[in-house]
Amino acid sequence: IQNVNDFILTKIDIEKLSKTVKIKEPKPELDLIQYQLNLNELITKVNSVLVREPEKQDVISVLEGNLDALEWTRKGLELNEPDNNCLFCDNPISHNRIELLNRFYANEGAKLRKECKPLLEAILKHEEDISKLNFPPSIQDINEGLQDQYIKQKKRVDRSLTVYQNKLVEVRQKLIDKEHKYVYQSVSEIQEFDCVTLGKELADLNDIIKSNNDFSSNFQNLIETERLKYINHLVAKFLKDNKYVAKQKKHDHAITEIEKLDEKISQHLKEIERLNALKNSGEEGCQQFNYFIQSFLGKEDIEIKFNDAKKKFNLYRGKEIAKHLSEGEKMAISFSHFMVSLKAIETKGELVNTIIYIDDPISSLDGNHVFQINAMLKDFLFEKVPDPNNGSQQMWNQKCMQLFISTHNYEFFNLLKEMPVTSGYKFSRKPSSKESRYFISRKLNSSEIVDLPKVYNDFKSEYHYLFQQIYEFSEEAPSEKVIIMPNVLRRFLEIYTLAKYPSTDEVDDRATEIWNSEISKRICKPFHFFSHFNNIDRIGQHSELLADINAACKELIKQLKKDKIHYTALKATL
Repeated sequence: IQNVNDFILTKIDIEKLSKTVKIKEPKPELDLIQYQLNLNELITKVNSVLVREPEKQDVISVLEGNLDALEWTRKGLELNEPDNNCLFCDNPISHNRIELLNRFYANEGAKLRKECKPLLEAILKHEEDISKLNFPPSIQDINEGLQDQYIKQKKRVDRSLTVYQNKLVEVRQKLIDKEHKYVYQSVSEIQEFDCVTLGKELADLNDIIKSNNDFSSNFQNLIETERLKYINHLVAKFLKDNKYVAKQKKHDHAITEIEKLDEKISQHLKEIERLNALKNSGEEGCQQFNYFIQSFLGKEDIEIKFNDAKKKFNLYRGKEIAKHLSEGEKMAISFSHFMVSLKAIETKGELVNTIIYIDDPISSLDGNHVFQINAMLKDFLFEKVPDPNNGSQQMWNQKCMQLFISTHNYEFFNLLKEMPVTSGYKFSRKPSSKESRYFISRKLNSSEIVDLPKVYNDFKSEYHYLFQQIYEFSEEAPSEKVIIMPNVLRRFLEIYTLAKYPSTDEVDDRATEIWNSEISKRICKPFHFFSHFNNIDRIGQHSELLADINAACKELIKQLKKDKIHYTALKATL
């Protein structure tokens, strides 16, 4: 469930959203601001000029102190020829004067002044570029929802640009002073400018312009999104103001309580129906019959009703006479009849003197019903009573005189072994009696009842039996069991590796994944050799690999011990 507070907007959010949703048409998209902040590059070049101290040679003092005269003379030198009259004053110009001027304009100071000129032009060009950055012409070119944001950021940029431009003026003026006044003197260097902050501010301003352009290009979708935010805000505020969540919780709690009360009413109605049915023995039989059938099948669509007019029972599926019963349903009905008969015997007080024989009650039923029938037999045939020797303890009492149960289902047999018996439980009557387990040994023309073989009695699964064989073989000296151990080893590893590493891989690959290739080979090699005959020579002689079988079993037990919880559980079955 979403929290309503997540949808409630602040006053500032609502004002911003209100401006946005009122826009009818978006503004045209704008160009991003193009800028290049190369002030520090210019400072580096200017500093290389400022610190230089050229040697004074062939200096003409009248020109050194007058920059205008310096430029005027330079131009005249280009126009006039030696030993000719001056184009300005018509006086003769000697060859020596021309040579003196040439030496002056070729000295180190003149070269430095020459370097200053392009630097000064670059500074002026950068000042012009910065003053002409392509900001949007007007705030009205920005979509209304972003105008306030743009104005705040533009003010930050303007303040930083002013400082930046002042720094440019400082660099330009220092270069001019060096060229005019301090050509032959070193001048202090200019500190670099923090261009990162201004660059970040300009980038943020471009981000606002990008948002503005995105808004314009996706106008319809954004407007719908903003309107939905406002709708959700109104709904959430209404729910919060009216304490909807608290009321919803109370409502849900009330529904839960009503359902509980309805269940109680249903139970009381069934009890009323049962008590009314006591007036008629047929109805009473139906009540008991339906209880057992529905308990077995786990559903209520199959039931028996007493036809009072004909004094007969009818079997229904829902509201229709039941037809085409499954084998499982037939089994459930017949067993229910048996249980009702036992109930009648118990009601008469005769169950205590009754011998009961139950033959495979789970035949034709699926695995889910094995546990149900086992539980019902235990609940019906056994009860807990106070222990006469210890009033604070309880003991099991078998209701009937003697109980026989036969089955061919191994899972059901394992559950029967958990019934109250002398090994772990006490009977209130005949405490010296013992539970007996038998096995029908079938032959070609006869059958014989014998004591249950140890393998069925001691183990709940093939897996436990296989572990015992491997464990005992690894602990004892090699015996004749060595011949069958490869197959035992293979079968155990197939089960163990599949449980630890479920996959379609072969048992060797699974073993390699669980341990490693070396251990896997050490364990698997013997059973591969002996569990598959692929050589006629092996029929007539033993192989030296017989000696490896015991080692393989020991290695397997060693690896199983590392799987502590699993190994402890296996040891407990021995």
